[in-house]
Amino acid sequence: MPTGKEEHKLPQFWFPEPVHGYAIGDVLHHDHDRDMMQVQLHVDGTKKTHNFHASIAKPVNPVNLDGVDDNTQLMHLHEPSLLHNLRYRYARNLIYTYTGYIMIAINPYKKLDCYSDERMVQYRGKSIGVLAPHLYAMADRAFRSMKVDGTSQAILISGESGAGKTESSKIVMKYLALCGSPPKSARGTEERRASDQLSSLSEKVLGCNPILESFGNAKTVMNHNSSRFGKFTRIHFDKRNWLVGADVVTYLLEKSRVVTQSAGERNYHCFYQVFAGLSAAERGALQLSKSAGAYHYLESGVVQVAAINDAERYADAVVAMRTIGIAAEAQRGMYSLLAALLHLGDISFTPTDDDACVVGAREALTYSAELLQLPVGTV
Repeated sequence: MPTGKEEHKLPQFWFPEPVHGYAIGDVLHHDHDRDMMQVQLHVDGTKKTHNFHASIAKPVNPVNLDGVDDNTQLMHLHEPSLLHNLRYRYARNLIYTYTGYIMIAINPYKKLDCYSDERMVQYRGKSIGVLAPHLYAMADRAFRSMKVDGTSQAILISGESGAGKTESSKIVMKYLALCGSPPKSARGTEERRASDQLSSLSEKVLGCNPILESFGNAKTVMNHNSSRFGKFTRIHFDKRNWLVGADVVTYLLEKSRVVTQSAGERNYHCFYQVFAGLSAAERGALQLSKSAGAYHYLESGVVQVAAINDAERYADAVVAMRTIGIAAEAQRGMYSLLAALLHLGDISFTPTDDDACVVGAREALTYSAELLQLPVGTV
């Protein structure tokens, strides 16, 4: 077997590997009659010998192409080389990588310092590729295309649970709110008034996120803040390219999660926020005298999660509702409805002799009817 400097002269290719997906291997021998290769794979500092058909081998890119900003810059673009480039960049906290005008983002599962206001300003008016890959660049391209072409633009964010879709959408919205902010130099009383109103509107657009997350997100096995619904957000600009409004269309909410959750998961955040955020007197008014885990609709999942501060998220949701104009009375109505759902889940039934059933203890039924402002007989 070749050793020393001769070993590095052996042909190298990417080959399948069960743990890492692919690994680089040195071709020790190539049987051209059967087109089979005897390969020594480099895996975690060890070397393992395997036999592969030559059709499986994928060429390795030069070392100087490791970590390129755009996968299309790779000399050999295939699955193992693309994954290697993403892994190389991810290890250096470079979570964004272009593939042409498509961006691949990998969740870092930690906070990074690349989302400041100063960084957003740097990407204003810059074409993709001028600066390092970033969501700001994708959002800026969409905004500039809207200005130049005068037509609506779309940004599609997709991925599996835990990939970071929710956070990515918030980052894009924040950047577009910056782009659509009226200039501080707006002249004239009317323009200044419009500028102030639109600045307030930008805050309202961004302020919707805590509410959507509270009532539409939940902890899953894969993700502590998983969106359990589809979301189509439209941001509206006027002829001056100022932000003038936004609306959110939601669909396919996972309704079954309200009544049961799998092991290691939770119900929607809003239920736990009621217990963590409301005072004892407020909970008493809703007849919530038990702990969260004692209610049937919450007992099948986990209640406390170290990475989730329910009291803090409750405060964020309240501020967000106030920002977008939801009155205090309407907020109390929302939490009354949540409490009513929890009491409905605690209603028990007792079988009778004639293959029917009757309501057992009527306490939960009475609480539900009171909170729903309905006669007990109609619930």
